[in-house]
Amino acid sequence: MVGLLWLLLWVGDALARLWQPGPKSWLHMQGAHILSEQPNQPRQPWPLRPIIARRLNVAALSAPYAAHEDTTPRSVATDAYGFRKTSAGPFAVTLCGDSFFINDLIADSLARHLGQPVGNASIDGRGTLAMARLLDAPAPAFRNSRVVVWLRIEAGINTKEFVEWMAQRRSELHPPANPLKRAYGAWRGSALWPANLDGYLTETAPVKAPLQRLASEISWHLGGSRDTTVLLGRQQLPAHVAPMQFLNDEQGLARTPMPEADLVAIADGIARVDKELRQKGTQLVFAAAPDKSTIYRERLPRTVAYRPGFTARLYAALRQRGVRTVDLETRIRQQALAEPTKALYYTTDTHWNPHGQALAARILADSLHTLTQ
Repeated sequence: MVGLLWLLLWVGDALARLWQPGPKSWLHMQGAHILSEQPNQPRQPWPLRPIIARRLNVAALSAPYAAHEDTTPRSVATDAYGFRKTSAGPFAVTLCGDSFFINDLIADSLARHLGQPVGNASIDGRGTLAMARLLDAPAPAFRNSRVVVWLRIEAGINTKEFVEWMAQRRSELHPPANPLKRAYGAWRGSALWPANLDGYLTETAPVKAPLQRLASEISWHLGGSRDTTVLLGRQQLPAHVAPMQFLNDEQGLARTPMPEADLVAIADGIARVDKELRQKGTQLVFAAAPDKSTIYRERLPRTVAYRPGFTARLYAALRQRGVRTVDLETRIRQQALAEPTKALYYTTDTHWNPHGQALAARILADSLHTLTQ
């Protein structure tokens, strides 16, 4: 039975490679061809789903959360490399980040503010990979950008996630000389490697949502309790102020501060990227996207103490190393306090909404004008 299933997977994988145009998305799941979306998609709907709410079992959400849920469908278009198309390259400015920037609202807004073409190289959940690919295997439209804005790395970043992951992901972009290692890499990159089966299910695949819901229900009933990674915010808030949900690993909820050694290692790693980009004639700008607990600390439960994250310390260390930074947190926080009824982040998701993205684009434009003239 296992052998027959394996054979069916092999045949299915072979047929899928013939059907998929351009770079084979199912063949190249690793290295240079880890794709931010899918290649050669003229217009792929991307339904925004509440990640945090899904962990809590969406059916159990209270009315205030449901009233503020955003289900607006987005659309993305990708090139043969899997990068989203924002406008015709080459791009003067490239955005490099993770899921905070996977749609193109910030890139398009920034392009209008600057009057320059802006490309989006962000990859969902893989900010370090996005930068590794820009350094070692950029798509043609991104090769001559004058400015690269590194918008975020990953949530819960530490030395291992940055220093080790960055080195590992850069090494993945270069196929090994040993033919056995190349064959092994190709195998791990195909659907014959069980962990890659999800690659066959794009966000628009009809069976993906039911399978994810089934997995959530199984986890819910077997676990017997809600996901502990999610924290419900204050419920008793003024009228028209939305209650929010948070992730327990956000900066504002950190139980212990980041060790100085880890902070130094991360700053040194970013400084090395800055030096390498400068050698290519590109200016690096680092601008960490603040998480929701940092911006909406008053909406945390009364029993939870807010603790400042490591961003301010990281910025100071980067400035000492000559790395240019942009402070998004201060102005976004000011806006959140000035208009408490106008949310800048999704209430049931960890990411900022279109209002927050538009504000981030204006802040970045103010800092980048002199670099792009």
